[in-house]
Amino acid sequence: MGRKRPHPVPEKCLRNLRPVKPGEIRNPKGINRKTPWSTENYKLSADPLPEKLRLKINKKAGAEILKKGVTWAQANSIRLGMSAVLDGQVSASKELRESVEGTAMQRMELTGAEGQPLLPPSLEITFPEKPTQEIEEETITVRPPTDRDASNSAKAKN
Repeated sequence: MGRKRPHPVPEKCLRNLRPVKPGEIRNPKGINRKTPWSTENYKLSADPLPEKLRLKINKKAGAEILKKGVTWAQANSIRLGMSAVLDGQVSASKELRESVEGTAMQRMELTGAEGQPLLPPSLEITFPEKPTQEIEEETITVRPPTDRDASNSAKAKN
């Protein structure tokens, strides 16, 4: 038995339900592209800031930092900058930097002991020469290619 709903489902909602037809795919990519918060924030950001609020912020700042007709997005950017500079909020500074430059890349350096390359300078592989009762060993030394090897192979191709 299914779990009980905390509230009854309206009749209107049930009328809109349609069963899936054989072979029908309702969400082919499996991604919900709806972003209600982002959509509303985007709409609001272009709207002009109410005049009373603009005057209140300017009065609090002691100067006319927000000009007439400023948008919510511009006011938010100015406020974020004020928080970073005047209040010393590191989170505001980080937000400003990331909005301009993007998230900082994590740097990682891969080296061996004492800063040496990870690849060994040479590698010795030992193969048995013949499958006999007594195994004789043959040693092959393999070294990483050098710049001289690369230039020689380029000359050989020409």
